[in-house]
Amino acid sequence: MMVQLCLQVLLKALRIAADSSLDERFREDKETVLDRFKHCETIQEMRSVLGGQLCGLIMAMIEKRSARKKTNDLIEAIQAYLTVHYVNSDISVNYMADLFGISPNYLSKLFKEHTTMNFIDYLIEVRMKAASGLLLETALKLNGIALQTGYANFSSFLRNFKKYYGMTPTEYRQVHADSVAK
Repeated sequence: MMVQLCLQVLLKALRIAADSSLDERFREDKETVLDRFKHCETIQEMRSVLGGQLCGLIMAMIEKRSARKKTNDLIEAIQAYLTVHYVNSDISVNYMADLFGISPNYLSKLFKEHTTMNFIDYLIEVRMKAASGLLLETALKLNGIALQTGYANFSSFLRNFKKYYGMTPTEYRQVHADSVAK
């Protein structure tokens, strides 16, 4: 009965942790844990086994949280870099991976997990928001705006702008200039 109680306490702790990877790890070690409980002769021994299991769970949660914080910090650093340096037309997944010392595939995977966007779509969004600001706040020609938003290829700028806003930069400027004038 005490073994069942200890297992229920451990399972409840796993449910509270609500982490499938920790739960899987426990399931893999379940037979070992069960054997350790069955070999206990006193309540103090059971308490010690349970305490060790709970400490292991807590440490695993702390490690996972720490790893998550590091990846969040990395993604935030990448986003901050893009916000400042989007003008650089050389920016790519490979460029950023080299800059931050990680593999391009890992960067892409982390970026997608943490932002729900892929890297290129995020970069395009940053550049398009900057382009829309320049269209409305300056009288720059379109090729100048393309260069100032990181597009060395003018047709890529036009294609991405139309895809992002559903209209050409000239139409965007006219529509928004009319609504600002009113």
